[in-house]
Amino acid sequence: MRELLVIAAVGTAASSVACGGPCKEVAAARATLSQRPAVAAEAPHARVRVPFAAANRAIAEVLADEVAVPVPLGRIGRLGVVRRLVGDVEAVPRSVRLGPAGPGRVRVDVTIEVRDGRGVVLTFDAHAEVAPVLERADGDVFLGVGLDPRRIEGVELEVGPRFTTTVRGLLAARAVEELGEEAWKVVRAKVLPRVESLTRMRVRLPDVPVERVVVTSVDGAVPAVDIAIMTSLPVRAGLAPASSDAAGDGVVDADAVDVRLAGSTVAELANWAIATGRAPQRYTRKLEPRANGDYVPLLDWRPGHARPLVVSIFQVARGCSCFSAGVRARVEVRGDDVIGTIEERRLELALGPPHLETLAWLKDAVDRSIRRSKRAAAHTELRIGDRVVGARLVDADVDRDELHVAVHLAVGRRVAAR
Repeated sequence: MRELLVIAAVGTAASSVACGGPCKEVAAARATLSQRPAVAAEAPHARVRVPFAAANRAIAEVLADEVAVPVPLGRIGRLGVVRRLVGDVEAVPRSVRLGPAGPGRVRVDVTIEVRDGRGVVLTFDAHAEVAPVLERADGDVFLGVGLDPRRIEGVELEVGPRFTTTVRGLLAARAVEELGEEAWKVVRAKVLPRVESLTRMRVRLPDVPVERVVVTSVDGAVPAVDIAIMTSLPVRAGLAPASSDAAGDGVVDADAVDVRLAGSTVAELANWAIATGRAPQRYTRKLEPRANGDYVPLLDWRPGHARPLVVSIFQVARGCSCFSAGVRARVEVRGDDVIGTIEERRLELALGPPHLETLAWLKDAVDRSIRRSKRAAAHTELRIGDRVVGARLVDADVDRDELHVAVHLAVGRRVAAR
């Protein structure tokens, strides 16, 4: 996430490597600190959970704008009785629901009504289990989940109530079932592809260099689709194992998309941002980004440490110096604002000329990171078809191991996808 990247910049565990005042020692320390593991942590670097209830409410909003496809009867034989009972018929999608399925899959249930001017003639209930697809477009990465008409695994047909409650209707029931066989061909060929395009769920993943994802359907109090993200970053320590229940720690409610990043991921995002020019590469002594600045910031995360965030600064021009400080921060949401507080900060290394601005610099850096975290959370959005579901941040916290945000989906607020 570009917005998360500049907490201060890139990083290091200051307790494990000493910085030297002389330029040669500072250069050696910087080279050592720039080294990262050849193989990144196997545990997920980031995780996104989308409750099925939230996605299904958004899908229902889309289907509220009724879509109907005519079902021609011209080629259907032996339906004289039906033609006397029904007029022109059309197929209307009534609901599409996502739910838990087997490993790496999501279940999609769809209900289609075939009706005439007097009401429902037939109802089809079908389902399929689909594998979400990783998509890349315009620099963004999405996980797409949608009904695949080719993967329908079960179909149940139910005739309308007027064909089960009257004698005349009962006489026509068999013919109505024949109509159902032909109508299903139309539904599968013409209606289901339209339903897929309207209701396809696409989750825009956090702005990280995604390498692969592992999808799991989570059952429990709040069923959800769990997206474990592996990046191409040399993350030292990934996230702890996820709770088996989507209603676990940090999930606000059934409308909250839960986003978690390992602290080491946040640090390595900063490395990546600076290395690729997404964040300023040099700063002045007062933390002003400037191309010819004398200072290069580095960041690291010490999982489990009382002050997990470590910010180090190397002077690379007009002198040689190095200093590092550890930080413990707290974030919370109050109304529409994200409030950040530094609960503890400590200068751990200071080699070279004294830097009186160090602690103030840290406060400013952490405050910036918190503000950017809010925007980064909004980046993890939900799209249904060509619509973006409105979102607002409802929870945020950081502990010794990870950064967590929860985004509430305002299903009623829809805007066109960008």
